[in-house]
Amino acid sequence: MGKRIGLLLGVFSSLFLSAITALGEGSMSTTNSPLKNPANVNIVADMPERSAAGESIVIKLILKNESDEDVLYVDSYEYRDYSITIRDSSDVAVPMTKFGQVMGKPGRYYRYIVKKLSPGKTVVVCLNIARLFDLTIADKYTVSVVRTINEGLPGKERQVSIETALVVQEPK
Repeated sequence: MGKRIGLLLGVFSSLFLSAITALGEGSMSTTNSPLKNPANVNIVADMPERSAAGESIVIKLILKNESDEDVLYVDSYEYRDYSITIRDSSDVAVPMTKFGQVMGKPGRYYRYIVKKLSPGKTVVVCLNIARLFDLTIADKYTVSVVRTINEGLPGKERQVSIETALVVQEPK
C-alpha cells in the first residue's frame, strides 16, 4: 500500500513539474483571464486534394500560435493528440481500421507531456489517415480535425479545429 502511494505521488509530482517547466516561468497560473487573441491559434491541414483508394493518405497538421501569448498543448502520441473524424458524401462516419480503433482515440496514454507553444511558433505532425480510417472506397470525404489547447487551465482551455475535403478515387 505504501509503495503504491509513493508511486502515485511520484507520478503526480512529475506531471506537475512538467507543467511548470512547460510554462517556463517556475509557477503555474490558473487565472480565469482568456487569451488576449484566442482567434489566432489555428490548425492548418495540408494534404493532397485527391488520392487513390487503398493508398497512404498523409495529412500534415500544423498547430500555429499567432496569438499574443504562450499556449500549452499536450504531447502524448501523435495519433491521439488530435481528434479526427471523417464523413463520406452521404454524411456517414467512415469506420476506423483496427489500428484506428486502438491508437486513434484521443486521450492520455502512457506519455503525458505538457509543452509550451510561444507566439509565432508552430508544431507540425504528419499522420497517415488511411491507417486510422477505411478509405478504400472511392468517394468525396470531409475530414474534421480538433485539438485542445491550454487543457485544464480554467478560462483558457479551448478547442481549435479545421475541416477539409478529400477525394478518394479508384486506383489506376
